[in-house]
Amino acid sequence: MNAITTLPEAPRRSPWPLVALAAIVIAGVIIAWFWWSSSNPTTTVNPPLIGDPFPPRTLSYSLSVRMKKNASGAPVEMPGEIIFSPGDELRFKLISPQDGFLYVIGEAPQPDPKTNLPLYNLLFPQGAAASAERKANQFFYLPNETGAGFFVDKEQGAEKIWLVWSSNTIAELEQLRRWYNDQDKGAINDRADTERVRDYLRGNLAAKPVAEKDAKQMTLKGGLADILIYPIELAHY
Repeated sequence: MNAITTLPEAPRRSPWPLVALAAIVIAGVIIAWFWWSSSNPTTTVNPPLIGDPFPPRTLSYSLSVRMKKNASGAPVEMPGEIIFSPGDELRFKLISPQDGFLYVIGEAPQPDPKTNLPLYNLLFPQGAAASAERKANQFFYLPNETGAGFFVDKEQGAEKIWLVWSSNTIAELEQLRRWYNDQDKGAINDRADTERVRDYLRGNLAAKPVAEKDAKQMTLKGGLADILIYPIELAHY
């Protein structure tokens, strides 16, 4: 029977040196991270505050009306859009808290029977020399503050008075000044110009401004970008 030889047991190594080494490595990593963070601070960039590039346009208007049946009486101021009679005299009064450029275009109740296109008439600005620019907080009267106003004719239907209030001049409307001459007197007698005006007005009417009415005037707010377009309807029968 062979004897079993028992080898002497190897001495056990203590785990503490490895633990200490790991702790040193971790501490080194932490120290290195803090050093890098302090030398490369992270800057938080907040997005810039962007204001509204196009503050809502604001325009107020009222109508001074002298009825034909009371021609000798004083005119009555009202916010508009009532039923008028032939011979009634009208005058517009407008004001805005903003500077801007004003264009006013009349549209007849019925289209042209030959072309079926709208019949437009440039009411303001009147002529090449007149400026469309209006200053803030100053009343503007159309056709004028004193003298004869606009008279309602015998044509039946709802006439539109288009108000265009912009922060800048409008090229499509500036070119209409040529129609304010001794012969045409603002009537736009060209198919291309008529179609151009129609497309411009209807295309921008999608963002119709909010209309707020009080006892004497109508206040319009909003529009599309920096342009406010609003049709005043004058019904006469």
